[in-house]
Order: sequence, then C-alpha cells, then structure tokens
Amino acid sequence: MTASWMASPGGVFMAGLYLACRYRLLRIAPGIALGLAILCVGYLICPFAMKQTGFVDARFPIMLGLLLFAGLRPTALSPCARIAIAAVLAFVFLARTASLAGVWFDHNHDVAEFRRVIAAVEPGSRMLVVSVDPQGAPDYWADVPRGRRIPGFFRLDFHLPALLMIERQAFIPYLFTVAAKQPLSVRRPFDRVSVPEGPPPDWRSLAVGHDVNPVMPAPYLADRQHDFDYVLPLNAGDAGNLDQFLPLPLRLVAARDVAALYRIRRN
Repeated sequence: MTASWMASPGGVFMAGLYLACRYRLLRIAPGIALGLAILCVGYLICPFAMKQTGFVDARFPIMLGLLLFAGLRPTALSPCARIAIAAVLAFVFLARTASLAGVWFDHNHDVAEFRRVIAAVEPGSRMLVVSVDPQGAPDYWADVPRGRRIPGFFRLDFHLPALLMIERQAFIPYLFTVAAKQPLSVRRPFDRVSVPEGPPPDWRSLAVGHDVNPVMPAPYLADRQHDFDYVLPLNAGDAGNLDQFLPLPLRLVAARDVAALYRIRRN
C-alpha cells in the first residue's frame, strides 16, 4: 500500500510540496487558507449531518488536494528545475492513466465471461448473489486477473450482477434503491427480500443464513432456499463446488473463474 501511494501522482505531489516548503520555494494564493478550512470543516461534519451521502465525505480529501495544488505557485526555480518538475509530474500522471486504462481494458474479459455464465437466467428470476471476498481468500485475491481490481483502490466486480437486471430482467437484492441516491423503488413481492444498498455477502454466509460480516447485514439470507431461484457466487474460482459444501440443494448450470451459476432445486 505504501509503495502504491508513493507511486501515485498524489505521492509525488506531497513529496515535492514538502521539499518546496522546506526550502521556501512556494507562493500561496490569497484565500487558500479559508478555502482549505471550509473543506476541512465540511469533511468533519458531512458524515454526521448528511445521512446516506454516497461517499460524499470521501470526496472532500480529493477537493482539498486539488485546491492545494491550484493555490500554490513555485518561485525562484531555474528553467531546468521547472522543466524537470513538469516532466516528472507529466510522466507520473501518464503512467497512472495508462495503468488504469490497462485494468479497465482487461476488465472486458470478466464482463464477457460473466455474460456467458448468466446466459441461462430466465426473466423474473430471483438471484442470490454472494462473493468470495479478499478477507476470506487472500491468496486467491493476490493473484486475480488484473481487470478485477484497481491496485490500492477498489475491486471492480461488485457491480457485474447489475447485468442480471439490465440484460436478463432478473432481480438481485441490492439494487441501490436509497431514496437520497436513486429514483428507484422495489415493488412487491420483491421488496420482501430487498435491501436499499450494500455489497453481496461473503459466500460462506450461505451456510449460516446470515452475513458473516456483521457490518453488512443481509436479512434476505434467512429463507434463501425458498426466496430465490439461483445462487451466483462472484469469483467462483476459489469457491470450489458449492453444491458439495452447502446445505442447499443446488445444481451447477455454468461456471467460470469470475462467477458461477447454481440453480436451487425445490424439494
């Protein structure tokens, strides 16, 4: 994580800012202190004053960094020093952009594989989506395909199941229906097994009937055998054969490393 931070444009900027302050080579724009103070106060009160902000509070540090970048001007630098600094910053930004572009390009493979897995899902099906998480399978996640996560930032598979609704007209429990974020509502009878938002529960939750992560409750797991038609584990390459592990009567329909599809058999 440290190496990733230092290799980022932010890490290079903070290192340069430290050196410039140390040698008094910066001119500060008028009003920047007030702007930084307002953003700091906003960051502190946002999670408490605004519920369900959709990560608005997490964007304040980004705004702080951009304001700091825009409000400082290097002084007393030689032409060679200016060219060198500009070249280093340009290289770091281009390298980071190229890295992100490579991740998203490789992500196309996961999208294509996921579409093959869900091809058999009928319209109106109720899909129970679970996931093999990094906390439960660190060795697997240490060697996942490059298109499945942005290093040091976020995994990219959480929203793949949205294709079930868009392309297969199927239902998943976490449809992002928080009124403060999305103009969506869940109608009966699907509202009984729906939550306003959240990630898919860890696949081990299927065995116990509740999310093994207490911070992310998934009450729809309680009667999972009767309320859903399919189980779809993300990152199924590390899940093994679910039908041999779980107490649910499952039949494998399709499987890839990115996901698998199991039909819940009715007794």
